[in-house]
Amino acid sequence: DISSTIAGAVEEQTATTNEMGRNVAEAAKGSGEIAQNITTVAQAAGSTTEGAGNAQKAASELARMAAELQQLVGQFRYEAPGKARLASAQSTREMTAKARGSRPAGLARAR
Repeated sequence: DISSTIAGAVEEQTATTNEMGRNVAEAAKGSGEIAQNITTVAQAAGSTTEGAGNAQKAASELARMAAELQQLVGQFRYEAPGKARLASAQSTREMTAKARGSRPAGLARAR
């Protein structure tokens, strides 16, 4: 009777120990997955930071180009067709060098 009680207790202790081992292994696996997820999030954050920097550079370049275009467009004024003219031969050379093309009829360089 005592032997079977002891055997039952040992069996129960073994089952409990095995369950604890499975739980520890499962917790370790979960910790590994969490660590991997944190690494992935950190990499994504780095990529996002790089992308934001690239977007900032592109926006700055676009703003610079817009200001330059505004300055160039500001050199023109509208006159009735047939009266378009440039202010000087030098400005003709400058615009030709910049545009490498023809200007629409009716646009002339502002004086």
